[in-house]
Amino acid sequence: QSGLASDDNLGFILVGGRDDPQYPNDSGIYVSSISKGSVAEGKLKVNDCISRVNNLDCSNVSKRMVLETVRSGGGVANMVVRRRRMGGRCLYTT
Repeated sequence: QSGLASDDNLGFILVGGRDDPQYPNDSGIYVSSISKGSVAEGKLKVNDCISRVNNLDCSNVSKRMVLETVRSGGGVANMVVRRRRMGGRCLYTT
């Protein structure tokens, strides 16, 4: 669980999604950057793929939908991410 500020700056930037895929044939939502000192620092990593936020399956939704879900959580968001292992091609879920 991450405590999130209620303003627009969540401490991380997402890319991808159904409306603007980051990779061909991949509608996943990825973390592109994390603000130093933010609540997300140390929890999320660049290139994490967001699989789920609260009860929202993020596999085929827009980036806007994911951000709205994070913001609507009342300051807390439960996130499931897929993260690449160092030096490997496989993704695993944390």
